[in-house]
Amino acid sequence: MTDAMDPGLGDLLASLAALGRSLQERFDPQHFLAEFSAPVQALVPHDRLLIAYLEEGGDSFTVFAEHAVRGPLLHEGRYTVDFDPGGRYALDEFLLGSVFAGEPLLVHDAQELIGVVSATDQRPLKAGIRARVGVPLYSGTRVIGAFAAASFTAGVYADEHVAACRRIGDLIGPFIENIVLLHRERRRRRRLEALTGLTGVFGASLKLADILPRLAEAVRPVLDFDSMGAALIEPNDRTLQFVGAIDDDGHQPEVEPIPLDELSFAPRVERGEIVNIRDARQELDLRRLGDRRLLDRGGASSLVAPLVFGDRVGGTVYFDKRRPRWYDAADVEVARVLAAEIVVAVQHQRLADEQQRLALIEAKARRLEQHVESLRGALDERYGFERILGQAPAFLEAIDQAKKVAPTETTVLLTGESGTGKEVLARAIHYASARADGPFVARAGGRRHALPRRDRRAGAGGAGQAPARAARARVRAGGLHHHATRRRAAGHRHQP
Repeated sequence: MTDAMDPGLGDLLASLAALGRSLQERFDPQHFLAEFSAPVQALVPHDRLLIAYLEEGGDSFTVFAEHAVRGPLLHEGRYTVDFDPGGRYALDEFLLGSVFAGEPLLVHDAQELIGVVSATDQRPLKAGIRARVGVPLYSGTRVIGAFAAASFTAGVYADEHVAACRRIGDLIGPFIENIVLLHRERRRRRRLEALTGLTGVFGASLKLADILPRLAEAVRPVLDFDSMGAALIEPNDRTLQFVGAIDDDGHQPEVEPIPLDELSFAPRVERGEIVNIRDARQELDLRRLGDRRLLDRGGASSLVAPLVFGDRVGGTVYFDKRRPRWYDAADVEVARVLAAEIVVAVQHQRLADEQQRLALIEAKARRLEQHVESLRGALDERYGFERILGQAPAFLEAIDQAKKVAPTETTVLLTGESGTGKEVLARAIHYASARADGPFVARAGGRRHALPRRDRRAGAGGAGQAPARAARARVRAGGLHHHATRRRAAGHRHQP
């Protein structure tokens, strides 16, 4: 039997080469097996051929290709290269569960299985299929799918047909895997290119809450979801504060804050991992508030991507779907890129907020400076040297000395009789000095108490005996006093 099959296998190899060349064009799962049918007929007589592909996670499969010699096709919308999670079959449908586990399938008459198989498994029977044979497809040592043939004639298959299917499977298994990987990579590139268009969305506003509806609209063709949302974690806090959320109807429901510790998968998020929850009811912990809320909003599968700011996780973006096992590794990559884009947008928002805050502080400081300058001008106008009027030479000499010492750090001692204008001159010196912004303290009382004792001793002892902090310059106001007694004749007066 084996020797007789070799010519047929040679024809099959030629068909594989032709199919390899045809992959330069668009892959068509409804015509891919058409060239196989004739050479395979000599090995395994059939009315239908099917190649199933085991999806990531090993809990579902899609149809890589199908061919019908007679009758309609049965699996439209369930094709592998459509990459539609909604088109996946459960692992045990169409009696292929044992094949994906590595065992062959041999059904002599499907009519005998009525009543013991599911409604889905009865579909081929309703289409007229009676006999079936199938084997696992391998890539290396890993099962990646199944090759199956079916006939409208009962009892047509035997063990030799199982052996023939195995030989066919050994040839096409790696070939099928490479085709899937090729199309998966093409799809990956298309999706990542589509994400570059999000720049315009983020550029519309610096506030994430404002752009969330447009962001959801732009993301949905690339990463499908029923609800999407984003939350931030403030420094020194462990609570997810939701920036916003949006569902498949475009509504933006309010989402209550969730303590991070109330999520069973929080440690993974804090490590920077993207969490792919394939079946929420089986994987989540109903004892935790956050997990219960995820289930309450209808999520059967979820992607939760951390928002990483430098070396700190500062939030999350999530995508929920009401059907389990919706997201795969390709979706994880898309979520990672999108999370990075959101981080940049949030950082720009925070930078803009900080710049606005600094601008407000600077504006307030300028107003204060202007106010201080205004007050200083008022003080200068009220207490400046220009407000002290007089013409006597001794008086003018005292004013000139005061102007010279005012900008310095020198301690000034004013002497003179009561009423000669010592305090007026002291104020003018103060407001012309570097300490003008500080208070001016006038000591009340007679000359005996006008200065602290140490300064009185320094002033009385003369310049040669004064300590360093005592009077370093003396503005002699005696002339001021002398002429103040005759201020009308001398023309000296203080303008109030």
